[in-house]
Amino acid sequence: MHRESRKKLGLPASKDVGTLSKMVGALQKEASAFVGQPISAATISIPHLAALYGEDLYDTFEYLSLVYLEFFPFYDYRPIHSTIAAYAGNGLGLCVDYTNATSCEEEEMHIESLYTLAISYTHASFTASQAHVSNAYYLEETPTIEDLRLGYDARNDNPNENFYWESVRDALRFPIVTSPIRRNVTMVLVSGDAAEIPKFREVLKEVVYEVIDGEPEIVDHNPAYSAARGVAELAKRAIFTQEKRRNESDVVLEL
Repeated sequence: MHRESRKKLGLPASKDVGTLSKMVGALQKEASAFVGQPISAATISIPHLAALYGEDLYDTFEYLSLVYLEFFPFYDYRPIHSTIAAYAGNGLGLCVDYTNATSCEEEEMHIESLYTLAISYTHASFTASQAHVSNAYYLEETPTIEDLRLGYDARNDNPNENFYWESVRDALRFPIVTSPIRRNVTMVLVSGDAAEIPKFREVLKEVVYEVIDGEPEIVDHNPAYSAARGVAELAKRAIFTQEKRRNESDVVLEL
């Protein structure tokens, strides 16, 4: 009732929605300027953060008068986590020809299931998890570490930079060493706008060879934009599928 009352007054549904609206609104403005016309619909991927809910994202879009493209209608605005978005953004977990629904579904049903160490490293934050993936619509993440004070820029706040990098090493180890089950991790999925910094790559390789058996594949194509690219690819496919299934409903036409 409190959220609905705020919305009727023309306010964001909550304080969190107000913060998200500033962030998403800035992206909307930049995107509109880039394409040369107003952006009226969008989808979004988010880090796997505690208490960042689908309803917050939906209310943010509503406040900005943006159409929210829903990938899983029966999950009530389930967020698309950046891990699976980056996975798709690297061309993984998707059928080749999405316009052929039968062959696409068959192909995606038989995509190999695997475990990956998923890492997002930005100038502002660090997240890491052990993720179980197969096709780009399936994701299990556990255990997860999320630190909004361990991004690359945080090293400037620490008089001892070596201590900062030791903290990064510990965070990289966390999803593997704290797992109650020893899983066969065969991939390291890396994303984020600071993921290509040489020192981080050096630390990453040291930890990977320390805690993971064998030589896992490091997947890191265009890490600054892989999550955005992946969720855009998922959006394109969802629009096509919804257009066929809903007989070109008003929402799809607007998209």
